[in-house]
Amino acid sequence: MNIQFAIFLLLISLICKSQGNTDSVLYENQVTVTAFGQNSNYLKSTVNSKILNVNESHSGNNASMLAVINTVAGVKIEERSPGSYRLNIRNSSLRSPFGVRNVKVYWNHIPLSDANGNTYFNQLATNSFTTIEIVKGPTASMYGAGTGGLLILKNKTNTNRVKLDLNTGSFNTNNLFLTATNKTKDVNNYFSIAINSTDGYRKQTELNRKNLTYVLEKHFNAKHQLQFGLLFTDLFYQTPGGLTLAEFEADPTAARPATGIFPSAIKAKAAIYQQTAVLGITNVYRFNKYLKKISTIFVNNATVKNAAIRNYEIRKEPNIGARSFFTYEKNSTTLNFKIQFGLEVQKGNYTSKVFNNKLGQPDTLQTNNGIENNYGFYFVNNTFEFKHNWTMLIGASVNTSNVLIKSYLKNSIKEQSTKFKNEVMPRLALRKLLINNLSFLATISKGFSPPTVGEILPSTNIINTTLTAESGWNYEKTVQYHYRSGRHLIMPELTLFHFNLNNAIVQKRDASGADYFENAGKVKQQGLEMQLQYVYFKNGKNKFDVNQINLNIAITKNNFLYKEYIKLGNDFSGKKLPSIPQSIFNMAGKIEIKNGLIFQSNIAYVTKMYLNDANTAFSKAYTLLTSKINYPVIKKQKHKLDFYVSADNILNQNYSLGFDINAVNNRFYNAAPKINYAIGVSLLF
Repeated sequence: MNIQFAIFLLLISLICKSQGNTDSVLYENQVTVTAFGQNSNYLKSTVNSKILNVNESHSGNNASMLAVINTVAGVKIEERSPGSYRLNIRNSSLRSPFGVRNVKVYWNHIPLSDANGNTYFNQLATNSFTTIEIVKGPTASMYGAGTGGLLILKNKTNTNRVKLDLNTGSFNTNNLFLTATNKTKDVNNYFSIAINSTDGYRKQTELNRKNLTYVLEKHFNAKHQLQFGLLFTDLFYQTPGGLTLAEFEADPTAARPATGIFPSAIKAKAAIYQQTAVLGITNVYRFNKYLKKISTIFVNNATVKNAAIRNYEIRKEPNIGARSFFTYEKNSTTLNFKIQFGLEVQKGNYTSKVFNNKLGQPDTLQTNNGIENNYGFYFVNNTFEFKHNWTMLIGASVNTSNVLIKSYLKNSIKEQSTKFKNEVMPRLALRKLLINNLSFLATISKGFSPPTVGEILPSTNIINTTLTAESGWNYEKTVQYHYRSGRHLIMPELTLFHFNLNNAIVQKRDASGADYFENAGKVKQQGLEMQLQYVYFKNGKNKFDVNQINLNIAITKNNFLYKEYIKLGNDFSGKKLPSIPQSIFNMAGKIEIKNGLIFQSNIAYVTKMYLNDANTAFSKAYTLLTSKINYPVIKKQKHKLDFYVSADNILNQNYSLGFDINAVNNRFYNAAPKINYAIGVSLLF
């Protein structure tokens, strides 16, 4: 079935779903961009960000964020197997065999990215937060190192409600989500529990996850506010390993078989056992109407046991840090300006022990390392809003990072260290708002990203202190338009970017599936991103009248090349970057009926992508169609009960959702589920 026919089915059936936040707030052009201290309307902001309401935008079984996040042009999130996420923002996954690297992630004011530059995205459930704000490209200025992008997760606490969601589906999948928010005069609370389990589509893909989130906001007076945040996750998921193309086509449900001296994924009992905890306190104090200070102290810890085919690793990763900055803001008839300056520091003190893997249990000790990681940056960020609808941002940061690796084994090098320090990393943006809500934005920023400990000391256990930080300049132009006529709202957007990246860090894999990393010289990344949102809204009189229609279209076109990359006699200069689809088309929509009936769907077409640096292997294009119907069983003023049915991969595509890039013996493929279903109930007080 081709893409045109799939789109035809989608439109005929009027099963639609929208991107994120399309409620009445958005209709009135009041979506607030908060990244880089903006707190302004998106048409006047000097940051091109996307805000998604995750809890309200599912076209699946509510356990995964894929269908929501993938509605943003230039962003692609993958799940190689249940619990194993990889986030790609304009090439950021090139150096991420799993998890999230090179993308800064903040939860309210608390950094989830540790001193190591790594973020355990799988510690989050879909009800751990309310909204995601996504910024693509270098995070120069307020967020320090990073060339991939920025995610800001926030919890909405100013409501009184309790929501319980239960669903079950294919592969013995069962999910429970409980969310409660309470608002009083001085105190707001947000509490959530998520329990997820599945046997998985492939063999060796079982998952069990328990997640707890708590946010407390205390307002002492108009000047003083305190926020407390706790996030805890206990996670177990099996890792099936990559397949060759022949194995993938013969039996996509198979786990990696035994090869040579290495056992199969099943015999090795390959799996991840992970516990993560994050605790932070933020103090907001306003000295007067012009000046305020926001300070956060936080601790987080991850304990990870990784039973892999070649070994068994136990990591403990405690991390402590602080973030503090001042904001001075003053408005006049001719000029509004905001100045922010501050710092963020983190310290990690990790341990890593690697053993032989004997049937899923640690055996003979191979390596025993201690890792000290210190990371920090200073920043200044200035925003000026002039007369005649001109807005400008000027900011910069200076970063420093150093890593010390100590070996506790006899006859080994006792200490190895490496230090990364960059020059000033600036960010400049200028926006002009014309008549009729037409807006132009131009951005120039420099990105800098040192290698993480996982890249200096990868799963090969060979310490590589020769890796250097990647850096480069990003040039970006965006045109946005906001048109409203009667009941219709149309919001098109077009972005062109050009990013020259030096010393790009590239992932490789050896015969056992272990990853290692290299610097790849110069990379040229050029792209086009288009976003179109259409909203029709009406307060219907009859129960079968249409209340609202949302349609979101996202188109991504990439041209990412190795400009200079010569390694061991192999010249990859001029080759396309692996792991990046050349084009992605995503159309999503939602129809709401007066009686509460909701039809949602999402269709995505992803073109081929290269799987190795030599461009000798590539994946096939695929089309995904996901749909959901939500029916109100009870709909009262203070409570409602909904029943819903969802289906994923309706076109029954045989595709891989996440590849092992540059894998030896061409073990690239991690098969995604074929057509699958879920049913559930949602109770809201």
